[in-house]
Amino acid sequence: MHTTLKDLQDSVNNLIQHLGEESPCAAWIYTPEDCYRWDENDDQVYPCEKHPELAKHILAKVNNIDHIHEVIQDCVEDITEEQYMLLQQELV
Repeated sequence: MHTTLKDLQDSVNNLIQHLGEESPCAAWIYTPEDCYRWDENDDQVYPCEKHPELAKHILAKVNNIDHIHEVIQDCVEDITEEQYMLLQQELV
């Protein structure tokens, strides 16, 4: 999958060429700013600020969790079926 914002930009540009600028989409993007933890004072701490290589490791591991992709695809399929059935009812 994507490893940098530039990789993502290239992929999006290819999708735009293929599907057009006005094609609807849904997206979830996580960056090093999303990699935080809570300290003992309940403050957010961003360990990737001091250790940028940590963000690569964290986000690569998240991206490789098949369950996330399966759940999203299942949702897309379920909602597609639901919306298609509603469309069919409207056409009758």
